Amino acid sequence: TIPESRSFAPMPSRPRSEGLSRSRSAVAALRPGGALVYSTCTLSRAENGAVVEALLRSCPSLQLEDLGGLADSLAQHFTFAPPAGPGLLVVPDAGRTWGPMFVAKMRKLR
Repeated sequence: TIPESRSFAPMPSRPRSEGLSRSRSAVAALRPGGALVYSTCTLSRAENGAVVEALLRSCPSLQLEDLGGLADSLAQHFTFAPPAGPGLLVVPDAGRTWGPMFVAKMRKLR
């Protein structure tokens, strides 16, 4: 979680076509029950949540998986942005050498 003294509000944006195109190709290769993990190393909403949202809209066989348990288990090691869409976003934190990192997991149902 982010301390109250810091704020983070991703700007809404259109999805980046490169990430969306690659992700659609990956979905086509998935078998039913298969998982797709979409991950980036940017704070850009256009490359993170917007891509996942567009992918879920265009591929009705995909279901977003809840990563809340993962965030809970890693909260002492990483600073997560407040939920603002699909996926988890680790934000850079003073004195630490990681971030940003975004991750979302989807499963192909049929």
